[in-house]
Amino acid sequence: MAKLRQQRKLSPEQRKSLATHEAIERQIEKDPKAVMRKAYEAIDRGTSLLLKLIRSGKLEHRYFCKGGTIFSEWDDAFKCLKSRLDYLNRQLVRLADKGVPDARSAVFYQAKMLTEAFIRLAQAEPNDFINAAESALTMPSLRARNPRYTADAEATGKAIHLAAKHPAGTMTEDKERIGEMCGYLVANILDSIMYWRRHCEYEKESLDHLQNFHETAETYRGMTVEESLRRSLYPTKFEHAMTCASLPEFRENPKAWWKLRVKPMVREEFNRLKKAPAHNAGLWAELCKLTDNGTEGAKWKALSDNCRNKVNQFARRAGAKTFA
Repeated sequence: MAKLRQQRKLSPEQRKSLATHEAIERQIEKDPKAVMRKAYEAIDRGTSLLLKLIRSGKLEHRYFCKGGTIFSEWDDAFKCLKSRLDYLNRQLVRLADKGVPDARSAVFYQAKMLTEAFIRLAQAEPNDFINAAESALTMPSLRARNPRYTADAEATGKAIHLAAKHPAGTMTEDKERIGEMCGYLVANILDSIMYWRRHCEYEKESLDHLQNFHETAETYRGMTVEESLRRSLYPTKFEHAMTCASLPEFRENPKAWWKLRVKPMVREEFNRLKKAPAHNAGLWAELCKLTDNGTEGAKWKALSDNCRNKVNQFARRAGAKTFA
């Protein structure tokens, strides 16, 4: 909105958005508690409606193969609820980064609740987590002062096939803290790439089924995977997904992964750190130590070199040739 205020010419949509924003700002100045009540009621009502829709099953979709097995299923109401939860969780993290009162303790309790739910469900229904876990290097886990309390993490990882299809297979071990932190950063980036590659593959399989299923063939005839994804993803997410999907297998060409996706994503992380070192305070502190608190260029080189080394380590684990 600050950028819109500085523009001389606004489109009708931009002018309307700015007017709505300014009206809300005036209401907040006049009676903030009344605005909070409206927000409270809107969130509660929206959540209640979505839960009722989910319970009704009216927006569930199931498509069956000729043999009677389900090849695709989803619930539009839950997809909507999930997208809102994802948005709110990201806002919680953003507010915690800014130091909003109680936000950081909220992160602790929300993360603990979700992790406990994951552990309970993964032990009871491990097969439902395999598709997500087998291409991931890490999973949610609890840690206690008594290490035996968290010993089930190993059994849970085995049950859900953690990293079974990940090109690296496991995390690397390092003697230095900077190596550990860069290893975790690269692991998360590889997880993201693997997730979007798997997402695109699933989209292609689902689209193939929908195009060959008599009830949906007409609707989806001639649609490409790119068109299907573009309808459901933000433009930046869509470009990221397409780039991930276009990469060769990691074992065949880890250099392409580094050049086309990993390095640009490491750069994005570095740019965030420059603006807000608290985003990853431990990593920033290690970069300061490594460069004797040198220039931004020196810090970037240190981060880039260590992350490239991590990609090489993961490549060796996957049986691929390393690159310079």
